[in-house]
Amino acid sequence: QDRRALEQIGGHARRASRIVSQLLDSTGVAPHTSSQRQLVDVNALVRRAIELHGYGRRERGIVVELTAAPDLPAISGDVAQLHQAVSNLLVNAEEALVDFDGERLIRVMTRERDKGVDVRVTDTGPGITPHHQARILEPMFTTRTAQGNRGLGLTIAHAIVRDHGGSLQVHSRAGEGAEFTLSFPASVATPVTVDDATDGDDVVAPATGSILLIEDEVTLRSAISRFLRNTGYSVEVAEGGSEALALLAERSYDLILLDLSMKEVRGEQVYELIASRHPERARRIVFMTGDVHSDAASRFIRLTGRPVLAKPFTLGDLKTCVAQLIHESR
Repeated sequence: QDRRALEQIGGHARRASRIVSQLLDSTGVAPHTSSQRQLVDVNALVRRAIELHGYGRRERGIVVELTAAPDLPAISGDVAQLHQAVSNLLVNAEEALVDFDGERLIRVMTRERDKGVDVRVTDTGPGITPHHQARILEPMFTTRTAQGNRGLGLTIAHAIVRDHGGSLQVHSRAGEGAEFTLSFPASVATPVTVDDATDGDDVVAPATGSILLIEDEVTLRSAISRFLRNTGYSVEVAEGGSEALALLAERSYDLILLDLSMKEVRGEQVYELIASRHPERARRIVFMTGDVHSDAASRFIRLTGRPVLAKPFTLGDLKTCVAQLIHESR
């Protein structure tokens, strides 16, 4: 039981890291990080989202009823983002019921429609006025500031479903509850389970490819290079810009992993040196940083247009990102 609890905590922490990135991505204040798309079992994902805050709902006297359609087709998407979209609708419904004097019931339904899948979340709360409904998906709009709400939950859910080729519909009348429906296009193939998909460990990296790793922290440099070599890549390492430029003067690489937060010479300076001397190789750079959401880092990354691996990342994240980008570079 303790092991299961620790696994759940670890899974929630990994999702949380991706959720923060998605939150800032959707509001336009941070660059998009690499998305991990795979086939997803919608019913399993919805059950996990409902389970996440089950105890809190019970404490508030809120009941959740799930009607899951059997044999749903899979949808293609990023598990962490899809989980967040469904969770946001559930949290929104909970907040509508917290101070409600009537029945506190949330109904969740999945269904197959023509060439797609719907996830519908309905609450029995006070409903939404027409004026508020017209603005409900706007960033930072909320009617519940006293509860500490920042008005981003529905905006994020909308951004996620739109990014997955779907839509978010809202239907409500004041005094009659509210209904939110996420609609996704269906995919064809066998879906992976949510547990297996969360870390991206099922993605197999190609056996070939050359990588230059520029990282000044010894422990990280050793761990990342060893993992990538064991995966099948040819990896050379550099502690900083001078060493990296010397290696780049001798050969080219399929991918360059560059830490932006190096102490002696900042990664931004290293990138600019590489771009000035080897512009074609600068297009193969992937940034690594734990500071992706600061104003300075965000502006720099948007200016260069390069992809980012946001620290902390798992080895599964690393493997997926590297495999995808090397495949795209060929």
